[in-house]
Amino acid sequence: MIITATFLTHNYGAVLQAFALQRYIMESTGEKEVYCLDYKPEYLISHLIHKRNGENLIKWIAHNAITLPYRKKRQDEFESFIKQYIHTIPVNAAQKENNAILIAGSDQIWNKTITGGELDPIYFFVEFESLNRFAYAASIGSSEKEIIQEVIEKIKKMKYIGVREQDVFNVMQECGVDHLSLNVDPVFLLNKSIYQDLINKPKISKFIFVYTLETSVKEVKNKIEIAKKRYPKATVVSLGSFKNIYGSDIHLRCASPQEFLGYIQASECVITNSFHATAFSVMFEKPLISISLRNGREGRIRTLLTQVGYKGDFSKYNKTNLQYIIEDSKKYLKKIVNL
Repeated sequence: MIITATFLTHNYGAVLQAFALQRYIMESTGEKEVYCLDYKPEYLISHLIHKRNGENLIKWIAHNAITLPYRKKRQDEFESFIKQYIHTIPVNAAQKENNAILIAGSDQIWNKTITGGELDPIYFFVEFESLNRFAYAASIGSSEKEIIQEVIEKIKKMKYIGVREQDVFNVMQECGVDHLSLNVDPVFLLNKSIYQDLINKPKISKFIFVYTLETSVKEVKNKIEIAKKRYPKATVVSLGSFKNIYGSDIHLRCASPQEFLGYIQASECVITNSFHATAFSVMFEKPLISISLRNGREGRIRTLLTQVGYKGDFSKYNKTNLQYIIEDSKKYLKKIVNL
């Protein structure tokens, strides 16, 4: 049995990389018992009702009443994807396994700003010390040495360590971490045809797709204008926030993971600062406008764009270096599951 520990939250990257890692391990090893740890702590749960933070009671009630149907639809779409495509195992059942191989990652499982302000022991398999423990493409969300050293203290008993960011790899190497590898995000382990089989195709054509996280509205609007000059007949389609903050022609408040893939694959170009929207733009050979991310977690995006020779808006991709890392990552996974 092989058990992975990653985020199972209502986030496109989280579910798609959990799916990809599980699918690749099953197909490459023939192992049928590959599970993702069914672990959903409070900091990962997407609540249907927003907490009240001192705002006017009437406005708070009205906001929740308006947004609830969209949050419920999003929750249902993600839970449906997880149920259909990702095999899970409860934590208490996993703890009874005596011969399992444990793989921490991918995703930002070692990022304290995501895991409730502290490093979560579950993503280091602290309660599984008798078993072989590894990490694949794990992220910390920071290249600060002090933060990385805190993680290093937690991974000393892991046999092999795979991280996703080049800057984290460099610092860990400087700190003397043994058995260290630089891995690609799991989504790159699978052929794009597998994702094409998942896709729900959008009903519109000739559109610019905008998907952003924390960023500057002004910067995104400027980039939309640049894209419209290149694709003057294209509709602007945005996904994400409840409000149409960019004034897009079509704004989607929610979409399933399958629809998310479909909008990237069918677009004329993609404007994003999301790692996984970037990753699938590269995979589907879509022209890309990469924009800044305010939360300081751009390391993984910079690593990927460097690997494919991205030089700026709409630049061509050179996947030679990325392909080398994909092959090394596959060898790494083969090594750890065969120990």
